[in-house]
Amino acid sequence: MLLRCKMAMNASADTVFDCVDEPEHIVQWVEGALEHTYISDRNPANPVGQKFLQKLRMGKSVKDFYGEIIAWEASTHFGLHIPSPAYSSEAHFRITPNGPTRSTVD
Repeated sequence: MLLRCKMAMNASADTVFDCVDEPEHIVQWVEGALEHTYISDRNPANPVGQKFLQKLRMGKSVKDFYGEIIAWEASTHFGLHIPSPAYSSEAHFRITPNGPTRSTVD
């Protein structure tokens, strides 16, 4: 199944990219997120392949989801994959700058 959303943002592409890449920002917008931790070494120039752990509240329980960065191009593209026995997910955030203080996320 493919779900797609496109949103105009009142923020620069750099700011939006930080919100999908930086753990302290991820837990502010991912529903149920309690923690997001990178668990493998990070190559700042190309973090593709970096593993992460995301702890999500699901009802009364907390579940651990392990994933991997599968696409990364500074300020424009962030992709992740979370495999799971119940369902696997892949998400791509493609960010287009629309001037210094606006961007579009697809």
